[in-house]
Order: sequence, then C-alpha cells, then structure tokens
Amino acid sequence: MIARTIAMMIVCGIAHAGEYRASVQRVIDGDTFDASVEIWPDITVKSRIRILPMDTPESKAATQCERDLAKRSTIALESLIAAKIVTINTERKDAFGRMLARVRVNGVDVGDKMIADGFARTWKPGTQGGWC
Repeated sequence: MIARTIAMMIVCGIAHAGEYRASVQRVIDGDTFDASVEIWPDITVKSRIRILPMDTPESKAATQCERDLAKRSTIALESLIAAKIVTINTERKDAFGRMLARVRVNGVDVGDKMIADGFARTWKPGTQGGWC
C-alpha cells in the first residue's frame, strides 16, 4: 500500500496538501519558482510553486513601469530563496498546474516578507489591479 501511494505521488507530483521540504532550483518571477520537492525520504519530484498569499507585478506586462517593478520583485525573491532549502505548505494546484503554497525559509514566511518589504501585495483570486 505504501509503495503504491509513493508511486502515485511520483507520477502525479505533489499529490495532496501538506508540508514538504524543497530545494529551490530556479526563480521564475517574483512569486513563482521551480523546486525539487521531497515527497518521501530520498524521493523528490520537480514542481513549480506559486507563493501564497502574495501577487507580484508581471514581467510580461504591457507597461515598462510594471516590467521594472517585476524585475525588482524577482531580484528580491532570488535574494531570499535562490539555491536554498525551503519549507512549503501546499494547498492545491492552480489553473496553470503550479502548486499554491505558503513558503518559509529559515522560519520566515516568504510571502509575508515580500509584502512587508513592498515587493508584493496580498493576492486575492479573481482580482487584479494596476501596479503603476
């Protein structure tokens, strides 16, 4: 039974909500990164993680102002998590197949820190406003 569960987790990626250790492989933008997530001792899967509860400017935005802000938020996130081990508390997958998760590094909630430092704002599904 355990072997079957592990096999399903490997095939499906992170199968259910929970807390996992992850090694950050690449920061995509200010609120998303790729990681190797340990789903069982010595078993990892590659996953794209969208950090909750924050939203950051889009790097492919129509305005140069928003693209500049996106670059700043990406650099800020890189300084917090790049090449580090983080703890993720997953909730679910989004429409793009990313895991939505709270993320901590050294006990600090990454989303809350990015919001407090002015690089992000609280994310509310279905609402988007301008950044500039």
